[in-house]
Amino acid sequence: ALNATYNSDTTIKLINDITLSGEWGAHMLKATNSAALIIDGNGKTIKGLTSTKYYKVNGFNSNGLVTSIGAGFSSVTFKNLTVSGAKLENKGGDIAASGVFVGDTNTVNVTFDSCTVIGAKINSYKYAGGFIGYAQDVNDTKKTIKFTNCVVNNSEINTTDSSVGGLVGHNYTELSISGCQIKGNTTIKCAEDRTDKDAKAGYLIGTVNGGSATISNITV
Repeated sequence: ALNATYNSDTTIKLINDITLSGEWGAHMLKATNSAALIIDGNGKTIKGLTSTKYYKVNGFNSNGLVTSIGAGFSSVTFKNLTVSGAKLENKGGDIAASGVFVGDTNTVNVTFDSCTVIGAKINSYKYAGGFIGYAQDVNDTKKTIKFTNCVVNNSEINTTDSSVGGLVGHNYTELSISGCQIKGNTTIKCAEDRTDKDAKAGYLIGTVNGGSATISNITV
């Protein structure tokens, strides 16, 4: 379901918790006909997500539950889903992108509603976020990424280089964040000493370039 092409509006609904085992590979969501996809966690939890490799499926060296979301969707929505204990490592250099839910997005509207990341450990060279590593809009069409009532709890999110955030590592979209929490013993870190550039880390967003961010009702 996370590695498919969708030609019509579709809802995927979890009916049980899921425990993954072994190395999680490349999973790219694609669409035609401006399909809308809803991934409804139904209050369930996915455990055991482990990715120590990266996969170049959409221009970035990415990993996550969904490696990359391609263009062609009218929207992709994740709701009522918890991902617990994810472990991501990414040595993909300047185009590394790691996120527990999505490594990178490509010109698509994405919504996260009442989703939680708990106990994640992310070590990426660059572009790391609790939910999304790199949110891009290559056609500059004002695509939106929305977070509503989402939580990152007791997680470690690190980059060797730069651009690391609790929700999004790097944003190039119209980003909206409302009612979200960064809590527990969560640490967000990047390189502390660089000779030629600034290292950037933020509780919510690492860096924003060419996009925007509207933020309200946040608890850190």
